[in-house]
Amino acid sequence: MKASTKLTTLALLLVGVGSIAQADVKLGGARARGMGGAGLALPLDIGQNYRINPAFLAFGQKSPQIQFPGLGYKARGISLDDARDIVGKFDEGGLDAAGVVDLARNFGNGDKTLAFSGDLGFRFAGLAVGFKGEAGVNSVPNAALRAWSNNGGDITNVDPASRLDAYGYGYTQVELGYGNMVNGGKGRLSFGLNAKQVSAYYSHKIADATTIASGSTGSVQTGSGIIGDFSKET
Repeated sequence: MKASTKLTTLALLLVGVGSIAQADVKLGGARARGMGGAGLALPLDIGQNYRINPAFLAFGQKSPQIQFPGLGYKARGISLDDARDIVGKFDEGGLDAAGVVDLARNFGNGDKTLAFSGDLGFRFAGLAVGFKGEAGVNSVPNAALRAWSNNGGDITNVDPASRLDAYGYGYTQVELGYGNMVNGGKGRLSFGLNAKQVSAYYSHKIADATTIASGSTGSVQTGSGIIGDFSKET
């Protein structure tokens, strides 16, 4: 399939799920993913197998290969059209103050889950470079906020006990793998090494009744244990 055809198919699929509130879509990536992760017998699959067993990099073509980018989208209780305006950047913990206010004001009727992911890879003569990333949000309104939202969400009459806790996360992963083969007395031996650097970001933000009524992003609070707007681990 030509790249242009794949991109057209991707665009049509994303448009199709744009208004669906419950979705879990993955496009591209390794064939092993479509087999429930059972991919150790597929040495030519550059998208996933070297991450599991880098010795497979010793097999296959020596010419450059590029993995068609994999894309993922997951939503519970919210559509893609709304989700893409709420999920923040990888390196900002997946959540910003504007997204918290939007969730509290417009999606306080129940728990929401949103996530976007992507990966790509390159392989050449036993060397592989890969990148993966994901950003997501989980929102948890309390009983007062749920009741207010389900009763019409009158912004001029917010229940004083209303509160939304929103938890964001993001991570990026850069991987480097190498595989080679040596001849031994009883045959050939393949070996491989794999190294990765993972940076994870997470955030916890709170919108109370005052924040919901005013719509002010400046009054969004940071949850306990978070330094600044988000925390980072590498």
